[in-house]
Amino acid sequence: QADPQTAEAMLREGLTHVPGHPEMTADLAERLIAREAADEARTLIEALPADQRGERHAALLKRIELAKNRPAGDPQALAARIAANGKDFEARFALAAIRAWEGDFAAAFEQLLEVVLRDKGEWREKARRQLVEWFEACPDAEAVSQGRRYLGMYLN
Repeated sequence: QADPQTAEAMLREGLTHVPGHPEMTADLAERLIAREAADEARTLIEALPADQRGERHAALLKRIELAKNRPAGDPQALAARIAANGKDFEARFALAAIRAWEGDFAAAFEQLLEVVLRDKGEWREKARRQLVEWFEACPDAEAVSQGRRYLGMYLN
């Protein structure tokens, strides 16, 4: 519940007392990702022994990769393209990538779910695959639950 800097300091302190604690390590890695220190977060996660890494750690590694690859594009221009043509799937993918990079997975899911809803071909499958990948990286359980629910409905 502390501010981000205090929380990070507390987690670092905790890890000096219990080095390699998997949950504290993951919590600290999340803080580092949030302040755009992806390389430090990766080093921290990869220092854990393999038998202490779980699904959360795998998801953090995916988020680190996502954080390191800032997508190109202007969100306002992409939104304008989408407003002009709801089937501009290229713009939807680009905007989704930006939103995911920003950590707004719910907004990213929304864009890709629209692709799934509006297309019946290649774009639909591409969006489905991207959604499944991002579901694993998303820290927001509610956004993932809603995204999975809508994906299931739209695919049927």
